[in-house]
Amino acid sequence: MKANTYFDFLDNDTYCNQIQEISGPYEVSDEITTARLKLAKGNYYKAGVVGRDVLESVLLKGFGAPKPPAGTQSNGIIWRINWLKDRKIINQKFSEEFHTLREIGNKAIHDKDKVNKEMAAKALKTADLTIRYLIEKKIDKNYDHQLNIPSSDNEIALDSIKIAEETEKIIESSKDLDKSMKLQYEKENEKVKEDILKVDTLAQKMDELFYQIAQLDDLPEEKKTEFEVNNEKIEAKLVQNYKIAKATQEKILSEVDWIYKVLQGEGTATDKQSRAINATNAVYKINGPAGSGKSLILLIKCLREIDSQGLKDAESGQSSLLSSASSKKKAILFTYNKSLMNYLQDIIDKLKNNPKTTKELRANIEQLTIINFDKYVWDLAKDYRVYPGSNLSDYAEKFKFMVTELSNKINLPKFDIVAIDEAQDLNISAIQFCYKLKDDKSGSKFYIVFDEAQKIYNGDFTAKAIDSDLNFRGNAINLETNLRNHPNIDKLAKAVLDGEINSIRDITEDYLSDNVRKMSKDEAGKFRIGNDENAAFLFTSNRVKNSFVNTQNRQGIMTLDIKDNMRLSSGYYVGTIYSAKGLEFDNVFIFDFPEGEDKKQLRYVASSRARNQLVFVG
Repeated sequence: MKANTYFDFLDNDTYCNQIQEISGPYEVSDEITTARLKLAKGNYYKAGVVGRDVLESVLLKGFGAPKPPAGTQSNGIIWRINWLKDRKIINQKFSEEFHTLREIGNKAIHDKDKVNKEMAAKALKTADLTIRYLIEKKIDKNYDHQLNIPSSDNEIALDSIKIAEETEKIIESSKDLDKSMKLQYEKENEKVKEDILKVDTLAQKMDELFYQIAQLDDLPEEKKTEFEVNNEKIEAKLVQNYKIAKATQEKILSEVDWIYKVLQGEGTATDKQSRAINATNAVYKINGPAGSGKSLILLIKCLREIDSQGLKDAESGQSSLLSSASSKKKAILFTYNKSLMNYLQDIIDKLKNNPKTTKELRANIEQLTIINFDKYVWDLAKDYRVYPGSNLSDYAEKFKFMVTELSNKINLPKFDIVAIDEAQDLNISAIQFCYKLKDDKSGSKFYIVFDEAQKIYNGDFTAKAIDSDLNFRGNAINLETNLRNHPNIDKLAKAVLDGEINSIRDITEDYLSDNVRKMSKDEAGKFRIGNDENAAFLFTSNRVKNSFVNTQNRQGIMTLDIKDNMRLSSGYYVGTIYSAKGLEFDNVFIFDFPEGEDKKQLRYVASSRARNQLVFVG
């Protein structure tokens, strides 16, 4: 008798009649579990699937938990458990039991490359306990949900391929909460799935090649060899792209892990980083070189300050730590660079969907908006019907006009916390406009992060100017430690900043090492990165960039524009130095190295993007 529902699977003639002879309906014991496994003819895989999926398909739906909202990246089971617990439909104990059931089911399906019989038995036993709880709570045991269990060996094998790697890692790291958290992110991360989907075109090419290879008998010998070589290249590229995507996401996850620990009071930071994080000044500026952690510190300050009222109430005993949404502060964080905005948003998304993240922290994250400054101004200008006149043709002039006009409005949106990252990219008038968005009430904050050495646009920003205009004197800190670059790369970047290196000719043997190299364009075009690394190919202009991209495409090498940053992490990064500002990569290749005294900051930005290897191409 084929089972149609999970209840049927555990209650049909094959199971229920014989098990009831042992101890009655819904009684659970090791003997019963063993008997059921025997009745399943040793199909431990199915037992594990039942133990895992019964939770989502019967228990949670029986309680009325809805589907996760569109766009939610969290695993459906995890989201529903939290939804039920937040509404006190289930208590903490049952929440933990349900998480245990989910994890047991995962472990039951794969223990490395084979099914774990012990966990499969435990999964069935826990599933039985769950069903008995359902019946005691008077939940309809006839709730109809179609089984979603692979039946044939082929279906099981295909399903195994999809989850074997994640499950193996979960098992290997079950005693390490930090690793387990990262692996959970990776499993739940929809962006990784998007990355993998982007190689579908390659898969289609493989299918075409396989079809053509099937016709090889009718082709000359040299054509057969060509097809075989192309097939190997495409297959290798599929594997490489997936590993690059994973490595890029892992880098983000390590930063998420650090932010989470610092917010919980557990993370380690340098002395100056700690002082910057804990400073309570209403107006505060953070100055620091590339790789000093400025952007991450800014995120932490915003998230901590959002719930500062809740913390005060908790300390005074007036309320619990969990503040209502209405009592939480609203924060906005501006970036000039869209790539940096995407990167920071990725970090926030992963922090929000971290299963260890508390409800309080998730609520704080909801109050933080990260947005590109240009987009914010254009959108606001549209709302206020502020349009530049036809006599203004230059983009910079139009933008400056809109900022000035909006600054004169008396009913601008107000925020409790206003923060600016990479502020050296903005004009003073733009920073003054941002300051006007800060609420006038007591407790409001204004944070600004910058590095004058990375000022690559012709604006009027200077540290002295903002000191006099916004009264930052005394409310500042200078971060001095570069935590990103290899020491050899840091040495060269400082030489660039000091004016010792003004062209590629100035990069002498004193600066060259395993981490700092020179190579020709032909060598760079043939460069292949490691499986756990990524690379950026940076140019001073889109014209030179496009020429390189076209050449590589003709040679069959996949390229990826950097403008989408970490959201598209399955290939080489190709873009301008301007678009790479605020980001970092394992390997950086700099083409047409900018020359001249007026390009010093641009050279510094380019050189300081590399973590492990910096290559000058010429």
